[in-house]
Amino acid sequence: MNKNADKYMIDLADLNKITDIKIILQEYKVYKDLQKIGLSNKKQKVKDKTLKMMEKSLANTKALNKLV
Repeated sequence: MNKNADKYMIDLADLNKITDIKIILQEYKVYKDLQKIGLSNKKQKVKDKTLKMMEKSLANTKALNKLV
């Protein structure tokens, strides 16, 4: 592999950390949006949204693993 390509490679563990941070930030944003609207069952809705994002993240990770 050429040296220039190495600097563009990303460790999957680092990618997972980035994804985890994005999920936490997204969960917080969803929670804040729900708080503004004043919906009941906020926690369940946040959990559902987070679960969907985690599933998407897992699918993206699997897709990346196929590429590697």
